[in-house]
Amino acid sequence: MNMKQLATQAGFKQVMGSETTGYVFLSEMTDGRAGRRIYIRPELAPKFAALVSESRENFVLHQLLQLRALAGGLTSYSNQSDASEHKTQIGDVTVTYRISQELRDGMQPGVFISDVNGPLFGRGNLPGLYKVIRRGKNWQIEDQGNAPSSIDTTNASINGLADNLRQAAAETMPPMVENAYGQAGANQTQLYNEGFTHFYYPQSIKINDGEWKTPEQKQSNHQHCASKLARALVDAQNRSRKVQWTIHGAGSNLLKSALQQLQDKKLDQHEVMLMAPGPIVDLLPLMQRTGMNLHSDIMKYSEAEISVSKSRNTLWDASKIASQLRRFGRQHEQKADLIQHQVWKNGFIFVGKTLVNLATLGGSTIAQQALTLPNHGFRNSLASIGKVADNRVNPHLNPHLSRDEMNVQAAKQAGGLANSYKVTFKELIKKVRSA
Repeated sequence: MNMKQLATQAGFKQVMGSETTGYVFLSEMTDGRAGRRIYIRPELAPKFAALVSESRENFVLHQLLQLRALAGGLTSYSNQSDASEHKTQIGDVTVTYRISQELRDGMQPGVFISDVNGPLFGRGNLPGLYKVIRRGKNWQIEDQGNAPSSIDTTNASINGLADNLRQAAAETMPPMVENAYGQAGANQTQLYNEGFTHFYYPQSIKINDGEWKTPEQKQSNHQHCASKLARALVDAQNRSRKVQWTIHGAGSNLLKSALQQLQDKKLDQHEVMLMAPGPIVDLLPLMQRTGMNLHSDIMKYSEAEISVSKSRNTLWDASKIASQLRRFGRQHEQKADLIQHQVWKNGFIFVGKTLVNLATLGGSTIAQQALTLPNHGFRNSLASIGKVADNRVNPHLNPHLSRDEMNVQAAKQAGGLANSYKVTFKELIKKVRSA
């Protein structure tokens, strides 16, 4: 019996409410007598047949029945802009639904399944430490089922923007770690032989119909993540384990929260390189108080990035940051002076030009004019501000690259200059449509 036949027999044909509602009970078992009512669009039955093999049909239907109790729970993805909408991944099927607490088109409250699709991606992972090793020219996560309980490598990292653990640990962070602490020579050899430890910090993910809170985010809030990181910092310190941290984006916010729990601890075994960090004016005093060290370059942003965090750190809060850096020692005085010097040169002038370019673009010719803008600032700005989680085109995910290097990478890895714009626009259009 195929899925369509099974679904029909199970009750898909049983229309409830008015003929215009477009929903039926999933089965006679979901009519509200036990748990929530579950409704589904009857035209989805053929999609099930195409997505699920015959041997898995009973399993998937059984799991769908579990939504009576589990819909919107810890294992679901939840829309950040619509608390009633969720996605649950069941084997190779992703089910999208809304939970209604009120009468809807004459129908009683319940779970309304509106769509089914293939899998979103591999299941996520909880926050914490993961070992990342190099195999040939690629990086990969070592045995996810046996994550390390402590840091036993010289290098470690914390991610910011990322859709999942694999993207964060094996794609986004390795180039940054190599740039910060893996230059050609002994350091590179050590990094390649030893690998590095990654602290995974789950972020919300962007799917084609919005931004969604992941199951791993639900199971561990920000403070829980910070506590796990704090324990790892103290453990390495107690073992006199010197650790070189490469921390990206929102990872700096997590470090700040961890240090707020450890203000009376000494952490001088740790050194930090900040890659396109979030605002650091409140982080630096905490680092200085615990004795943490700063990389000689302190922080890096791609020249191509436009973001509020970059503006805060290099423009609005630059004078405060420069003053704080001088407290870390004479070795950082030159960098502090440079930050203040660049406020006007790379702050007002660069941001000002970008805003002018954005303001003068006409809607009908936006793509054509974007291709002619110098340094492809339009694409880079949109990818940065729009938080496009695609390493190929977002300079925020490539803080170690210059503007020219970023532009060359975007064109090469996206399959050409025009395609690099298409990738960016495609992601942003999805976001606009879901707003």
